[in-house]
Order: sequence, then structure tokens, then C-alpha cells
Amino acid sequence: MAPQVINLDDPPAANQMFADLPAAVSRALENAASTATYPSGTVLFDEGQSPRGIYLVRRGRVKLSVRNRDGNVSILRIAHAGEVLGLSAAVAAAVTDRGCQATAQTQGDCQVSFIRQSDLLRLMRIYSELTRWVAQQLGRDYDVVGPQFLRLNAVIHNFTLC
Repeated sequence: MAPQVINLDDPPAANQMFADLPAAVSRALENAASTATYPSGTVLFDEGQSPRGIYLVRRGRVKLSVRNRDGNVSILRIAHAGEVLGLSAAVAAAVTDRGCQATAQTQGDCQVSFIRQSDLLRLMRIYSELTRWVAQQLGRDYDVVGPQFLRLNAVIHNFTLC
């Protein structure tokens, strides 16, 4: 049997972002969201900026990047339709003064929904299911970044030993 190919830029994939949440929670999130289409090169949020909320990529691709001390840009990854951006920064900013850890810039025309941080936190207080969903999303982020960090740390460690 051939593997199923999923097009991440397909709007139905983006419409399934909240599929594992109860309908009332999903509706509340959709009602809190404002959706816009952005041209290529639009910066959604900038590294170091105070988080304003979360971004839901509905259609298109968004480049996540960071600058090193020398000002050179490193691409972390490309986010596709169906992904949530800025979640860890929005949640962390509720208890710390930490800014965004990366820059998010559209790659081609993108449709993106935005939910203000205050609305997200308010809905998390109302719906415990949303709080669990946020924790699951943050766990998925760690599952992706954690192993990459460990590999990078091993490379750096091996480099300093040589």
C-alpha cells in the first residue's frame, strides 16, 4: 500500500487545527481569531519583540529564523498550514518578560489567523481542555527541538574536545 501524501498547504489541513478540541472551545478560539492575507516578506513577529498573541498558519509558509551575535540569520524551520506559531512566547510572557525567541516571516502569500495573548489566556482560564491542548502543543515543540538541541550540543562538545 502506498503512503498517503498530505499537502500541508491545503486549507483543510489548516481547518483541522482545533479538531481534537470540543466544539465549544474550537468555536471560542475561531471567534477570538482575526484572519488576514499577508504578502511575501511580511514579518509577523520579530525576535526579542514582546509577544502579542499566537499565529495560526491557514495557508502558505512562514520562515522562522534567529540572528546570531554577528547579525547573521539562521533559518530554524519553515512552518506550514496547520501550524501554530508564537505559543510558547505568548504563554511564557504571562509570567516572565521574555520576548519572542525567533522572527516569523511569510514566504509567499499567506493566510494567517491571530489570537491576542489576552484572549488566549482568558480562554485557557475558562476551558481546561484548551489548557491541556496548549500543553500538548508545547510538548510537541519540545519533541521536535529537544533532540535537535541534544545533537547540536554533542557536535559543539566534540568540537571543543578536538
